[in-house]
Amino acid sequence: MKKLGNRVRFLLPMVALLVILALVVPGCAGGTASSDKDEIKIGCSVSLSGIYSSGADSLLNAYKLWEEQVNADGGIYVDEYGKKLPVKLVYYDDKSLPDESIKIYGKLIDVDKVDLCLPPWGTSLCVSLIPVMEQKKMPWVACTSGGKAFVETPNLEYSWDLDFLSYDTAASVEEILVDNKDQIETLAVLYEQEVFMVENRTAFVEMAEEEGFDIVFDKDYPAGVSDLSGVLQEIQNLNPDAVIAFCYPAGCFLMLQQAMEVGVNPEFFYAGVGPGIAAFPQIIGPEATDGICLQGTWSQKLDFPGAQEFYDAYMEKWGIPPDNLDSVLSMQGCEILQQAIEKAGSLDTDKVRDVIATEEFMTIDGPVKFAGERTNSLARHGLCQWQNGLIEVVWPLDVATADLLIPKPEWPK
Repeated sequence: MKKLGNRVRFLLPMVALLVILALVVPGCAGGTASSDKDEIKIGCSVSLSGIYSSGADSLLNAYKLWEEQVNADGGIYVDEYGKKLPVKLVYYDDKSLPDESIKIYGKLIDVDKVDLCLPPWGTSLCVSLIPVMEQKKMPWVACTSGGKAFVETPNLEYSWDLDFLSYDTAASVEEILVDNKDQIETLAVLYEQEVFMVENRTAFVEMAEEEGFDIVFDKDYPAGVSDLSGVLQEIQNLNPDAVIAFCYPAGCFLMLQQAMEVGVNPEFFYAGVGPGIAAFPQIIGPEATDGICLQGTWSQKLDFPGAQEFYDAYMEKWGIPPDNLDSVLSMQGCEILQQAIEKAGSLDTDKVRDVIATEEFMTIDGPVKFAGERTNSLARHGLCQWQNGLIEVVWPLDVATADLLIPKPEWPK
């Protein structure tokens, strides 16, 4: 008994010392970060090949620019480590395939042990990832998605959508047509067989019919199509006042090139996502861009913190202007993630998740807030239009940088 008492008296100071060390030395207590962490690994998949590759550059360029800017500033300050940590992007080619993207994010989280994730390009890939990210409890903001699944899937805890939802985009197109109903009565609708585009078409047709527009043509085409001249000739024969095309970049470029050949030149031409790509004027010809409408409401002319600086930095690094939709949305996603880490003071995924779910973030396209929502409750939905070699915001009117150019000018000879 005496020996046991001596052991207890010997152990008590040791226990007290360990408790003190656990309180003051990082990494000695549960929930306290190890001070030897030297970077923040952020993972994503990117469509370096496949049908989405023409759009995915806009996303990856923004991610890389953000990584460079953050690291030039010493990294992101994380309070639990008491220092700034540089960012390291870890990404793989998803080949534009949802199944491949799913496998990649599993590898990023389970094998590469990334701290957090950024999304891939496009609605189809992002929607397919929802079950994976929820199961892995990985918070993420799908900045280039607009799928209804983000608001219609019950009990989501780790997934948010930043982009316009499909019916928001459809509503913007319908609203600007209503505002110009004195010039537009008949519509032709052409859409790609992709989740976001099918959802757009369904919502738009319902709205347009309710407003009394005459839809004289309504047809889909498969992703990866190589010839649209036949359907465009059908549209030309019907001579509608407006052509509404819900399409991704590759299909958009093909459609517009062949529309010029066939002679489809309506009063109003909306061409979905593709016209925002930086290379768009070179693809269809600089003089052919005038009057083409596209999704988005961003311009470096808008008075948001960092908007002009982002445009200038992107131009300096890549030698081309940013995509006014996907590059901007991707940079917003990076800004939200960075601010969430800083506000949480941690890389703990649940702590970051709680911040995204409750806080407001300022971005190059204005404030973002998800509180109580699965999408940005402060988002502005609208349209842009190519005018004189520039992308101008034309809808809604309260943020417009130019009036709508209608009728669309003739194609160049």
